[in-house]
Amino acid sequence: MSRSQGDAPSATTSFCPVPHKLRDQVWLAVGTAVGAAAWALLSDRLVSHNVGSPDLVSAKEDETHGGNTVSVQREAMRSSYWQQDLNYGDLIKSIVLAQKPTVVVEYGILDGFSLKLFNRWSPPSCKISAYDIFDKFNGNAAKRDQLDATFSGEKKITIGEQDFYDAPDHLEDGSIDILHIDIANNGDVYEFAVTKLMQKLKPTGILLLEGGTSERDAVGWMKKYNKRLIRPYLDALIKKGEYVVTTFGKSPGLTLIQR
Repeated sequence: MSRSQGDAPSATTSFCPVPHKLRDQVWLAVGTAVGAAAWALLSDRLVSHNVGSPDLVSAKEDETHGGNTVSVQREAMRSSYWQQDLNYGDLIKSIVLAQKPTVVVEYGILDGFSLKLFNRWSPPSCKISAYDIFDKFNGNAAKRDQLDATFSGEKKITIGEQDFYDAPDHLEDGSIDILHIDIANNGDVYEFAVTKLMQKLKPTGILLLEGGTSERDAVGWMKKYNKRLIRPYLDALIKKGEYVVTTFGKSPGLTLIQR
């Protein structure tokens, strides 16, 4: 059942909240509580005081071997959510913990930042399908061989090549808990997602899209290629009142849309 805009935090402005406000916004937006134990884990890390330290992007990761935890140096991961105003890694984690998805679909993988989060924090029974066009993308392209190597042996994950605009023909109606889109998003991408893919979500499913703020609309490539702005589209969508729209952060921002 649809909820009125008054049931969720206002999305007419972007959010860069203190942790307790972010907690409330995630709980309201997703419609369920993360739980006290999960929130205690997240609350002191959601807003990063050292900008650019979201989970899984850092060049140093902890691994456990034989009961001992050691730090392992990694090459820094490319991500839309890297070096930004908010710890988007913990934000995505909190959404996954709240949603408890059994089906996740992602368009736009790059180095697998969000894919790792979906895999790590979703239930063991979750099925995750991640799609990209890889070297067909004229820009910061995902590398299929590296992704296959990174996620080999991960039973939840299937990686495939598929164009985002072909998604309506491949996704089953009413089947998805979380649909994440990060493909050089612009206003046209947002409109396509809302008009063509909302029906692919379960009744409690959520659409997650990178961007959604005026700061994100001002990035250089949006201006250079005269891309349609996202924020005006979202403002118009909110006025219609058909969906609940919540945008977190400033740059790049993360927008959650649900019935």
